[in-house]
Amino acid sequence: MTGTNRCHWCDSRLASGEGLDSKFSHVDGQVCRECVAAPRIALVGCGSSKIALDDGETVAAKDLYDSPYFSLKREFAETCCDKWMILSAEHGLISPDEEIGAYDASLKPSSNSYIGDYEAGKWSVNTSNEIRVFDSFQAVYASYVVLAGEDYVRHIEDELASGHRRVSFPFRSDDLGGIGDQQGWLREQIDSYHPPGQADLDHYGAVGGESA
Repeated sequence: MTGTNRCHWCDSRLASGEGLDSKFSHVDGQVCRECVAAPRIALVGCGSSKIALDDGETVAAKDLYDSPYFSLKREFAETCCDKWMILSAEHGLISPDEEIGAYDASLKPSSNSYIGDYEAGKWSVNTSNEIRVFDSFQAVYASYVVLAGEDYVRHIEDELASGHRRVSFPFRSDDLGGIGDQQGWLREQIDSYHPPGQADLDHYGAVGGESA
């Protein structure tokens, strides 16, 4: 990537040779070392395909959704991010470890499980509030990667864009028009990711696991 004289995330000036190329293809620019070390949090959209549960039975939310698409988003979140949360049409913003039961709800108007305009509006307000509370406990420079469809994102976009948050929506790229493209992008990011360490930040700009 072509370097710039300012950090892509915090806009601080970068001295010559001090910027680090991002490991993520959707970040067009360089970042400073402070931002590289900041926590990355994924917000992952839920899935309509779920494992079969008996009445009253619960499982950790991360284990409820069984589609290959959700599994790949989960793998990205667990591999490339420091923390992740799930955006559920039924429960709002929930921890992957929260125990939940079976449900049938969607924010997609064309779905048979659509919760309706009124409930979708309530979901927007409640989930935005949950994001605000969750964010208040995170590091100041934490960045968010949103892996969810537009029917979910549009309800919380205003909240995500407020304040100092650094938020990216990789699925909005023109090159990622469908689920197949998104899955390909996720696989590429997972396979090429190398977490920067305190003593190994220069590797953040590496290509193919070798020093750039």
